[in-house]
Amino acid sequence: MEFLVILLTLICYVAAVFLWWYHQTPLYLLTLVSGQVGSLASPLWTALYESSYRSNLSIFGTILGQPVYSLQVIAATWYYTLPALVVYFLYRSRWWFSGYFTALLTYGGFLFYHTILESIGLRSNIWNYTTQAALRLACRAH
Repeated sequence: MEFLVILLTLICYVAAVFLWWYHQTPLYLLTLVSGQVGSLASPLWTALYESSYRSNLSIFGTILGQPVYSLQVIAATWYYTLPALVVYFLYRSRWWFSGYFTALLTYGGFLFYHTILESIGLRSNIWNYTTQAALRLACRAH
């Protein structure tokens, strides 16, 4: 699994550098890097939703007393950003058009993509949720 994640990450970076050269915009590469930087906020979600990761994953570092796993930082390159980059590429290549139908199609595609990846992560026991997903910071009505 780790080999596959690293391979997908490298493929995405090679494609981003090629698209930078082809489209003359560094947007693809900057988006991939921002996905990795954005993964550093994951300890916040781990604390809020009381989720946990498999104990044998290598730790990249700790933030807010919560571990940040190396696999999570590496996978964030494509896990978070790949659907948006695909839509942007298709739009830039004139294979995608803007409109209400495509907006709903894009939303459905993003939802399906993240649901599939979440299911794979739960079934392979990479992460699990220890309690019901509920925000601790919820406001109470008096």
